[in-house]
Amino acid sequence: STAAGDSPGVALIRTDFDRPVLTIETETDLFGLGFFSARQPDSRFLHTWEMAGTAHADQSTLDYGIASGHVWSPGEKAPSFTGLCGRINDGPQGYMIRAAFAALQAWTADGTQPAAAPPFVVTDGTAIARDARGNALGGIRTPAVDVPISALDGTFKAKTSIICSLFGSVTPFDAATLEQLYPTHDVYVNKVKAAAADAVKKTFLLPADAATIVAQAATAPIPS
Repeated sequence: STAAGDSPGVALIRTDFDRPVLTIETETDLFGLGFFSARQPDSRFLHTWEMAGTAHADQSTLDYGIASGHVWSPGEKAPSFTGLCGRINDGPQGYMIRAAFAALQAWTADGTQPAAAPPFVVTDGTAIARDARGNALGGIRTPAVDVPISALDGTFKAKTSIICSLFGSVTPFDAATLEQLYPTHDVYVNKVKAAAADAVKKTFLLPADAATIVAQAATAPIPS
């Protein structure tokens, strides 16, 4: 319990409501912003999607903000967050958020509940577990983490600026790693196609976005 006027240490979503709530969480949110202690099981009116390979604010967020800024202030030079914070997470958050909005619309329109999403795998209650190449285990899977060409990390950077701490990071694989994972370009593209199709089947990617991901893979210089 808390004293009158105090905020609770953990604020949970009420369980006596009758309106759909879909919570979407990035890697940054789980421990960096405290969502782990507020995790709740899915229920009739509450679902949670934890998105592997994502950061609270990523490159697409910055690109959108900069483009918007140019509309309001034409000609004004945009700040270089990459120069300040290093290479910023460019994971699949935007794709999954579009799928989440589509799922929420269907839920509110006809009662179709969103797909149940696997949570992040957690080590010792303190961090997201990662595979040997640095990508998160668990969470919603997309080609970005199941057919990776880089390590996508949304870990909160506690010893940097508040802004940079939300951006996560991306570490491209070296040529030797890419050649080990994908001996030929066709191997890479076919794996992306399979992972994208699986995510669409599970409703974590929209078909149009899956097609975009596959088209990008087809023109990517992988494994060279």
